[in-house]
Amino acid sequence: MSVPIQITPRFATGVPGLDKVLHGGLPRCSLILVEGPPGSGKTTLALQFLIQAVRAGESCLLATSAESPQQLRSIAASHGWSLDGINITGLSEPSSAEDTGLDYTLFPEAEVEIGETFDHLFSEVERLKPKLLVLDTISSLRVVAPTPAFHRRQLKRIRDFMAARDCTTVMLDEASMTEKDLRSQTLSDGIIELRQKQSPYGADRRTLRVSKLRGCSYVSGSHDATIAAGGLTVHPRLVAQSFPNLVATPALGSGNAEIDALVGGGLPRGTNTLIAGPAGVGNQPYHHYTRWPRPSAARNARFFYSTRARRVISVAARDWA
Repeated sequence: MSVPIQITPRFATGVPGLDKVLHGGLPRCSLILVEGPPGSGKTTLALQFLIQAVRAGESCLLATSAESPQQLRSIAASHGWSLDGINITGLSEPSSAEDTGLDYTLFPEAEVEIGETFDHLFSEVERLKPKLLVLDTISSLRVVAPTPAFHRRQLKRIRDFMAARDCTTVMLDEASMTEKDLRSQTLSDGIIELRQKQSPYGADRRTLRVSKLRGCSYVSGSHDATIAAGGLTVHPRLVAQSFPNLVATPALGSGNAEIDALVGGGLPRGTNTLIAGPAGVGNQPYHHYTRWPRPSAARNARFFYSTRARRVISVAARDWA
């Protein structure tokens, strides 16, 4: 028995080109993992997510352990952005035990630190009720986790807590293919990979790739990306199936019905045609394509003629106006 297909609500990213790759944006109430080495643009991408949420009138929260608020404002200023409207908090707050210099004796120190971190984070979520949460970065949680299984449980706790409050969560992480990272990938609803490829010459090449988006369609493969003043821009790769509404233009006729029939009705516009032959075969096809009934038609093609032994005529059937 079939059921109606439900369209997943999307969260606009505000990143030029990325919403096209994601077919409308990030799925709401999902857990998105943004992976990439240092300098690949993870923080810049996350700030664009947050700024777009502010533009849409939605509450958002940035919990960071990587940069201070002053460093974040400096990054935003370099792009001409303002962080007004974005709630910023530390991913962990000093506890009373840390303030007094006491050591933990009853429980492992890592479990106490992570518990305090989560208590602070969840209290901020309950207070602000954000629709978008950015964690920068989860590697700080991984460092203090005693085991991979413990780290996975904490990530699942974040995912379930935020999803129950209709909050989209974006986690930033340094990319590496370790077992711990694979656990976070399994828990995530979507994975966006940022890469910076070194080139033997010229500038490095930045790419963005969506490797997972649970229950949603997207444009797979690597897409070029650039970072300049104004933020990160994604240049989606060309896909033939993504241009279904192109209007076919009429073919370029020669004025000779027999010649047009040989080429399927005329020369397709925007193409190049090569007419070749040895000396003495005649240039009648060339003359037919140069005799238009309207003077304005001359703007629709260019001809290149060679006087060599093998006469070659290249016809570029396109609009040069």
